[in-house]
Amino acid sequence: MNLFRLLLLLAALLAVPAASWSYGVERQGEAYFWHKYDDKPSVALRPDQGRAAFERVNAPANVILTGLGPSEGQTLTLDRTGMRQVLDLLGKADPLPDDCPGVPLFGYKSARQGDSTVLLVAVDAADTPGSRVYMAELRADARGLKSKSLRSSQAVHAGIATQSGLRLGLTRAQVAAILGWPQHEDKKSMEYGAVQEQAFSPDEIRARGHEKDAGGGPASVYRVIHLAFDKESRVSRLWLYHRVSWDTPLANPAGMGRPASRTPHPSGEDIPFGNWRIVEMDVKNLWRGLLPPVYRLVPMKDGTLERVKAMGRDPKDFSIRGEGPADPDSDGFIVLPLKARTDLRQGRGSLLRTQP
Repeated sequence: MNLFRLLLLLAALLAVPAASWSYGVERQGEAYFWHKYDDKPSVALRPDQGRAAFERVNAPANVILTGLGPSEGQTLTLDRTGMRQVLDLLGKADPLPDDCPGVPLFGYKSARQGDSTVLLVAVDAADTPGSRVYMAELRADARGLKSKSLRSSQAVHAGIATQSGLRLGLTRAQVAAILGWPQHEDKKSMEYGAVQEQAFSPDEIRARGHEKDAGGGPASVYRVIHLAFDKESRVSRLWLYHRVSWDTPLANPAGMGRPASRTPHPSGEDIPFGNWRIVEMDVKNLWRGLLPPVYRLVPMKDGTLERVKAMGRDPKDFSIRGEGPADPDSDGFIVLPLKARTDLRQGRGSLLRTQP
């Protein structure tokens, strides 16, 4: 079903420019699309060019960290290593304090003399036997973090690298030699991304703790590699993300819930009627719980913003996302499956109109 039918009860689209964020190369069957940044339109790539870029980013070796442990002979693999293995390998630690207990983040700093390396690891489905690491980040130091919350570990050191050769200290040319052309690059960073739908066997789905999805369709698979550079143009942060998700089926076009802890607007609206600019959110801001693409709805100054303020709501609270409406923070969200959210990229340069 196309996006506009899914939103028929909720919205109409108007031709007005809109900003957007995206993150890499998407594979749709044998077709490949490069989703660019800012307000630039997505580009259909030649099959050979798209396949080469996608496969280079999506190579398994890019998400296998090597050289871990006191003997530097152990590995950590995104989408394979579980929480118990993380704690056995890096040391038992409490999750870092945040508001996402279901996807705990563990932080480690090197216990080796003169080594300031930090390793952050996030685990999905932490309370199930199918827990998997989906994010790992290497940092040259603890700058920007609460160092006291990080556990000292002999297993963490500056020599950790991916099996493909990504590590701290690389130049831009060395990164490109491994990953090819970046899907986004600026003065401070390079970013690569790959997204696709992939079918999994019922046994594999159950092993991941998704029994309820064992009879459903393919999952959405996201891969992002983000590299930040220091003043000498050397990699100072290496951020690896690989996540598999079965989108919640769409129960209704709005898919919105309202927690009892929040007083609804007298009109009964979760999202006030009016016009909203659609802005796709940068994936780096979503890794703690949400899955791309996620869109922020920015209320226009045509009366919509005033209605938002009259509800006592933050104008940044309204989004389109793929998580289920049972989420306790779901009021003000439009819940759509992956296909609809992906199609929404093609509505770039549009406003979303909600109606009472």
